[in-house]
Amino acid sequence: MTIKTDFVDIIPTQDIYEMDEGKPILYKGYRYGFTNFYENEKTMPDSDYQSWLKIEICFFLRLIFKNKKYVVTGGEHGLQIKKYLWRAVDAAIFRKENFKLTNKYAQTAPEVIFEIDLKGDFDTPTKAKKDQDRKIKQLFDFGVKKIIWIHTDNKEIRVITPEKEETFDWKTNIPVIAGANINIQKIVDDYYKSFDVE
Repeated sequence: MTIKTDFVDIIPTQDIYEMDEGKPILYKGYRYGFTNFYENEKTMPDSDYQSWLKIEICFFLRLIFKNKKYVVTGGEHGLQIKKYLWRAVDAAIFRKENFKLTNKYAQTAPEVIFEIDLKGDFDTPTKAKKDQDRKIKQLFDFGVKKIIWIHTDNKEIRVITPEKEETFDWKTNIPVIAGANINIQKIVDDYYKSFDVE
């Protein structure tokens, strides 16, 4: 399937990571034909770190919120902010009353979202930062209350709310929601410790 917009003629939908006011944001590697290297998966795959960490975070949060008033989602969960504007997040925490099992993008905002690195294709770091800032504003306008952005390259975590932004290292216990904290370094350490258990 392809999509036609005001900005480009035709783009395969599987190469579109997000849509910003009708302007497609493509997966990293699109402009270089990198995505065509994947016979069965046209979009840019996650790195080992991104894929593993995404699952571990969702699993950790799911254990914390089991049988409580929150729902945890993961993957490239689409949030339909408005017509021609959707954004994808790596993990999200919804109040149960705001989450419905459908085959569409979420129409209501999660309380907290997790992002791991950047997946959009941009010419320069400046353009990437500009889109990241725009995405953050759109998510807050949608109703998201907190964004936890994890960077695997420099091992930093940005905790962003509408009021402020703080940066922490991976060893910090990060408050997530409802008294729950997450420590990324502990999750990583537990992984390596598992090799010592036979």
